[in-house]
Amino acid sequence: MKKQLLGIFAIFAIGAFLFTSCETDDPVITIEGDDPLVLDLGQEFECPGFSVEHGDEEDVTIDFTPAFDKHLVNEYIATYRLGSVTAERTVWVRSNELTGDYSVTVSEEGYDDFDYIMDVRQASNEYNVIRLIDFAAYATPIEVRATINGDVITIPKQTPVSEADWGDDTVEGTGTYDGENKVLLEIEYR
Repeated sequence: MKKQLLGIFAIFAIGAFLFTSCETDDPVITIEGDDPLVLDLGQEFECPGFSVEHGDEEDVTIDFTPAFDKHLVNEYIATYRLGSVTAERTVWVRSNELTGDYSVTVSEEGYDDFDYIMDVRQASNEYNVIRLIDFAAYATPIEVRATINGDVITIPKQTPVSEADWGDDTVEGTGTYDGENKVLLEIEYR
C-alpha cells in the first residue's frame, strides 16, 4: 500500500510540476494616462504613469523615437521596455505656442518692401497645423494652412481660403521657427 501511495504521490508531484511550469510570469506593462499625450511646445515630458505585473517598475526604461525634443513640434513614440517586453505611448508636442500676431516684412525682388500684420492660429484638433490668416497681405484676406514636422514648416500646395474668388491660383512654401523662443522666423512662398 505504501508503494501505491508513493506512486500516486509521485504522479501528483510530477503533474503539479508540469502544470506550474506551463504558467508564464512574463512581465506585462500597462500604460496609464492619456495616449496620445499632448504637450505644449517647450513643455517637459512627465510620464503620466504605468504599471507592471510580474516585474519591477524601477527596471522599466523609456526611449523615444525620434529622440524627444520639447522645442520641436513632432509626434514621438515613447517605448516602455522591461527586458523583451514593450508598451508604447504616442506623445505630441503641438504648435499652439507659435500662435499670435506677427509683424511681417515682405521682400520681393523688383518691389518695395512692405510690412503688415499676420494672425497665426492653431488648427482645431491637429497638433502640428497652423492657420496663417491674412497671409501675404493680399487685397482680399486669405488663409493658408501650414504643417510643422520637426524643424520644418511646410505650406503644402493649396488654393487659399478667401472671401473672394481665388480662381485656380495656388500657394506653397516652406518656413522656419524657433521652438525655444516660440516664434515663427521666416516663411518663403510662391
